[in-house]
Amino acid sequence: MGLASRRIWKSPPPLSDAELVRRTAPGSRSAGARIARLQEGAPLTYWEFGDPSGAPLIALHGMGASGLMYSAHDEFFRARGLRCLAPNLLGGLADPPPSSRLVDLAASVIRLADHLRIEKFLLIAISYGTLVALGVTALAPNRIERAGLFGPLLPGRWMTEHPEVTKGARPNDAALWSTAQRFPALLYPMTALFGLSSTAAKIRSFVDANLSAEERAMLQPGHPFHTYFATLLEECGQRGYWYMAFGAELAWGREPGFTLEQVDEGGVPLFLETGAQDNAHLPAMAEYLHRRVRHSSLNIVAGQGRFGGMGPLLEAGIDRFLATRTLNA
Repeated sequence: MGLASRRIWKSPPPLSDAELVRRTAPGSRSAGARIARLQEGAPLTYWEFGDPSGAPLIALHGMGASGLMYSAHDEFFRARGLRCLAPNLLGGLADPPPSSRLVDLAASVIRLADHLRIEKFLLIAISYGTLVALGVTALAPNRIERAGLFGPLLPGRWMTEHPEVTKGARPNDAALWSTAQRFPALLYPMTALFGLSSTAAKIRSFVDANLSAEERAMLQPGHPFHTYFATLLEECGQRGYWYMAFGAELAWGREPGFTLEQVDEGGVPLFLETGAQDNAHLPAMAEYLHRRVRHSSLNIVAGQGRFGGMGPLLEAGIDRFLATRTLNA
């Protein structure tokens, strides 16, 4: 346990180029991930799915998963003529500097687009990725055709200024946000406890009464989504679960590096969607963004809990996002 605990507690050293190549080789946990050797900063790893010649869509993942989470939707993207590019933001093969803020993660997304010579793109994000997506819309609004945020969250400062948006939050999540804002050093032992539990126990920790029957079934052993989710957690945690504490600190304990006014002024059309029963990505958060961002639309999905932005339920949401794009073209 001592070695495992240290590995989870402390951030590992940056990956060397040779180690990146080894970890993305066939048979490795991150087999198939691509390496973008950028001119500035450390190499950035990402995944590519869908139609290689399709319209570019950058997809940002949630906490506990890397860009690999979009692998389940390869055929979906291909059928819709979309080239999905999913960078690794936290965990797995990601190496964000210790001084990072959300704006820095957002800047890495833009650098990836530059590296791939993509001028304009669609942007989608789920859960934690929506925080970074807001930063991308603030930094480079002229690059984004449209953004779809599934289960949008708010940075810590925004929640502190508007505490009403957190009412009814799942106790575990409310404790995480509060700890990140008040006692960020405590995030790391919390992470160690999570990281030392089995993958099955990690998945069970996401089950609560607010999930729909379909979502509860998805999290049961033997369900294809359970197997898929386990793969995502293990791939993302292959270098330890320290990144979850670090990610929580930079999202809810540090200044994000951009403002809501910048998001609004950028004018990027935002499609916001969350579940009516979601007690992590609370509907009040999406409603707050909808009120404050003039170029936004909002869809609250009846009967849906916190996993509406993953698995087969995500594809229905992306289709709604694409349909809204067509209507507003």
